[in-house]
Amino acid sequence: MCTTGLPPRPPTTAFSGRVLGPGDPEYDAARTVFNGMVDRFPQLITQPSTADDVAAAIRHGVDAGLEIAVRSGGHSRQGNSTTEGGLVIDLRRMNSISVDPVARTARVGGGATWSQLGRAAQEYGLAANASRHTPSGVAASSLSGGSGWLERQLGLTCDSLISVELVTADGRQVTASETEHPDLFWALHGGGGNFGVATAVTVRLHPIPSVASLTLLWPWSAYGEVVRTFRSVFETDPPPALSGAVVAVTDPPGTVVPAQLHGRLVTKVEAVHTGTTDELLELIDPLRKLCPATSQVRTSPSAANRLSPNGPPGLRSHWRPNYLESLSDQAIDEYAEWIAQVPDRTVARVPLLPWSGAVTAGADRWPGPFRRAPWMLGVLARWDSPTRDDRAVGWIRAMHDLPSHRALDTRFDPADGARLGRVKSAYDPGNVFRLNQNIQPA
Repeated sequence: MCTTGLPPRPPTTAFSGRVLGPGDPEYDAARTVFNGMVDRFPQLITQPSTADDVAAAIRHGVDAGLEIAVRSGGHSRQGNSTTEGGLVIDLRRMNSISVDPVARTARVGGGATWSQLGRAAQEYGLAANASRHTPSGVAASSLSGGSGWLERQLGLTCDSLISVELVTADGRQVTASETEHPDLFWALHGGGGNFGVATAVTVRLHPIPSVASLTLLWPWSAYGEVVRTFRSVFETDPPPALSGAVVAVTDPPGTVVPAQLHGRLVTKVEAVHTGTTDELLELIDPLRKLCPATSQVRTSPSAANRLSPNGPPGLRSHWRPNYLESLSDQAIDEYAEWIAQVPDRTVARVPLLPWSGAVTAGADRWPGPFRRAPWMLGVLARWDSPTRDDRAVGWIRAMHDLPSHRALDTRFDPADGARLGRVKSAYDPGNVFRLNQNIQPA
């Protein structure tokens, strides 16, 4: 391996994983992240195999004065899972999963993805409270909150955490749970990667062997009526077993959208129910009465990921969630007008989801003001050329100028913010882990 111009590598006697630098054949593939707008060149990419390896990498990065990035799935929009000229701790080799079907738990390595956990749990008729984007890392998305199809019934993905095994900025290995380091455990339910490197998490699994799901599709012109009807369905307080989304989408080939509509804006409803297909159809009947162009019903072993971004890693991407205080008729009309201006040759998804049930039930227990929002409006765009960056990003940002757009302030409330700062001071006083939605040490 080439080491020219690099700081010393972690000693081989203390590091059993791999270390990559710019001269190594695997370097370019290892540094690539999901968002093609992020193109950074770390000095070192460490790929640890054990928690001891992670501790060695942290100590090396701190001693060498390198900025440290932590990578799991590599799906950070801002590129926080990599660094320019610093050190990346790439956890993808630490992807083991051990399921205890009796206790209904799983111990998940820090580099494992939701798709891997889903397959492991399915073998026992169990389901993980998974993220919608199954290629993302279990640990990384859970520590930031995490939104998934079963959230109205099970809460956010972080609500299934039982414990987190963490390596801190000074190389200590600690386990956070309700009885060990309880303040840290509280902070890890929304505080993200501010406090250390999660080498493994233990999560609660749920006896949900299958789910019923439904996809309805209309021409774009039906968007306003579909959203209003969808809103009325969820404002009647349906069972928590029901969840869903209205999605404004331009789908490429290979999706449920008919060939003649590929690349064109359409209106889609995705619904999931942990009961039977008949129960799902009854609950969604007002939407079915709107005469969708296509209707697809199925039963699957677990909650399918129906909103994940299309296309391989490397496409240029921009996305952000918006937690809405309200969803008025005027706002629906303004969103429709804004969405219709999506730039050409852009794959776009704008999902509108109800946040209720178990999501809001956890608002007083864990940090995160966004849990109180009744609705979440997401927006994602993907495109292939830097010449389209300004148009695509500008289109997303224009949403915030809509007169009726009412989004919650996503900053932590003062009491939670102060407590998070104290936890940060206890476990990372030097702010070593700052490539995130950063919490400053108190």
